[in-house]
Amino acid sequence: MTIRLGEQPVTLDDVARVARDGEAVEISPIVHGRLAAARAVVERLASAPESIYGVNTALGANTGLPLASDDLADYQRRAVRARAVAVGAPYDRQSVRAMMFARIAGMAAGGSGVSPHVFDALVTLLNSDIVPVVPRIGSISVADLAQLSHVALPLIGEGEAEFGGERLPGGEALRRAGLVPVTLDAKDGLALISANAATVARAALILHQLVRLLDDWLVAVALSFEGFRANLSPLDPRASGARPAPGQVEVAVRLRALLAGSALFAPGAARRVQDPLSLRVVAQVHGAARWMTRLASEQVATATSTFRRWRPRSMRCPLRSRRQPALPSSAASNSCRRRSPISRCSSRATAQPIRVSPPCRRR
Repeated sequence: MTIRLGEQPVTLDDVARVARDGEAVEISPIVHGRLAAARAVVERLASAPESIYGVNTALGANTGLPLASDDLADYQRRAVRARAVAVGAPYDRQSVRAMMFARIAGMAAGGSGVSPHVFDALVTLLNSDIVPVVPRIGSISVADLAQLSHVALPLIGEGEAEFGGERLPGGEALRRAGLVPVTLDAKDGLALISANAATVARAALILHQLVRLLDDWLVAVALSFEGFRANLSPLDPRASGARPAPGQVEVAVRLRALLAGSALFAPGAARRVQDPLSLRVVAQVHGAARWMTRLASEQVATATSTFRRWRPRSMRCPLRSRRQPALPSSAASNSCRRRSPISRCSSRATAQPIRVSPPCRRR
């Protein structure tokens, strides 16, 4: 199977499938339309007299200094090399594949201005299972510049990458896969590395595991209820709904469903009138954990424009007034869903690059 990118938001499950299962990525024609439109803006502004950050002016300490027209492309190669400063043990293959996919997903929104052929080269690198060697330690105080520079190096035939079970120089990995180094044009290096894709990718993998862990944990809790002959009164809808903290009602409903048909629902079946605290506050504790997982997932969605927010089924929004009548789970989910900034920015295919003023001259 393949993950088709561009027509639907990317989910945490998509990231895990690409990273852990090695699934290939297919790009929708819609994405190429966005890329072409944004690239036309970059190419027009690259020759404009105004100073455009990262396009016709330098980066970092040389911000604002104009670049010669015949140096625009080569400067992008130097920009990637200069920021590949991470050290230490490398990330595992799954994490790096997730980083590559996260950056592809971010650029697929169309606002980076990357050249379509550079975008396609990164997709090909991922689908060919050429995995760049990315050291874990290193920062330039903003974004994931260091890590993403190491991701980008094999694209231009530099750095190191794993291919066919071997750790190879980037150029050799390309050669064995039948590929050639890509040529960067104006702004392409910046588009590849100026993002938080490394952090977002790692967060997505952890959250994907956490969601599954919470589901499995709840099954273990249900078995504990059975083994202890727990008192199910804290799961009564009247009790859990009296003060519906985020996630509490949902967890109580799911536990009752897991225990459906149990003899514990019969009067007098419980061992004690009041169970240990670890059993009687499960709905509150697990509800809070699920709610925090949702909020963390929203941050991942905000950082990468094509990531969809994870929202547990039947979870109510805590901002809804308690005086309002309860809604069915599907209606409640729709009524709580606020318009995400992701959906707004993902359609902006022709975002303008940042403009900077000419540098001040010292007297």
